[in-house]
Amino acid sequence: MASFSLAAEERGWAFVSLADENRVAVYSVIADPIPRLTLVSFCSVSGDAGSQFFDQSRSVLYLGLRNAGEIVALKFHREKGVLTAIDQMKVDRDPAYLRLDGSQNWLLAAYYATGRVSCCGIDQEGRFDRKSLSWVSTARCAHAIICDRSNRFLFVPHTGPNSIFQFRFDSKTGKLSGNEPARLSFPSNTGPRHIVAHPTETDVFFVLNEQASSLTHLQMNRKTGLLNSIRSVSTLPGDFAGNNSCSDLEISKDGRFLYGANRGHDSIAVFEYSMQTGLKRTGLFPTEKTPRQFALSTKGEYLIAAGQGSNQLAVYQVKASNGFLKRTGTIPTGRKPWWVSIVD
Repeated sequence: MASFSLAAEERGWAFVSLADENRVAVYSVIADPIPRLTLVSFCSVSGDAGSQFFDQSRSVLYLGLRNAGEIVALKFHREKGVLTAIDQMKVDRDPAYLRLDGSQNWLLAAYYATGRVSCCGIDQEGRFDRKSLSWVSTARCAHAIICDRSNRFLFVPHTGPNSIFQFRFDSKTGKLSGNEPARLSFPSNTGPRHIVAHPTETDVFFVLNEQASSLTHLQMNRKTGLLNSIRSVSTLPGDFAGNNSCSDLEISKDGRFLYGANRGHDSIAVFEYSMQTGLKRTGLFPTEKTPRQFALSTKGEYLIAAGQGSNQLAVYQVKASNGFLKRTGTIPTGRKPWWVSIVD
């Protein structure tokens, strides 16, 4: 591991969950002229490191330990480039996805193995208010959870029952109540997996479909909080005949570009969206074997993808004009890189 001189305004950070090593690798990132990663530290945890989510201040990282059934709150010390645990909470097995609500007062989690979602209060230091922890049963294979921009509605894609569960959310109490209808259903073997909200259009969402290898444009009724499917676009070229399943979905800060990972085709599909032209796939870029998850920098300058099947990170520059990816590096990392977060 390398030491570094402090230049916080010039340096970003990448965090990689290493599931088979029970730890998180912390890299410093210099983005100009091309992204360069330097390993700074490791943070050991008590189980297989999985899903991650940073709070708005980028000072606390929430980490799911999937087989252990725990969530850890880790304080990030920028001046040293290290993570330290400040709290740890026992939950269901397989917390597959973590998010904070819009108020930053509630940690939301979706549990793939048990088919439940949880909501837990967070104090000012980022620790868990266990007395507030509440649970709602949904169905098997809950795979993501997010609130809309108004913080009044909440959505949970499920790959098993081919549905997005729809809730009303009370940010004062943390209570989730089923909307009516409770689900937006998809055709068999679609597998809605990860969902993102458009950053500026309050009624626009996108969901990446694991089994169907497609990206679906969704419209939300702002009054009722109910979703409607608009159009789906394949993540694959027309001549691909192999097996594939999609994993992660990310959207650029301006909402113009979306990125979806193909496991099997081992690529990242790039899409462009506008209100005028809708959703279209514009490019496909090779990546490492079995891209489990990836992250786009906040400014949209670079992207880092974890190759679960190669134990390597693929590093890309992002072209501002069209969102296309230029591979600039390949970084060996630890065993079974599962999740990537970027702070810049």
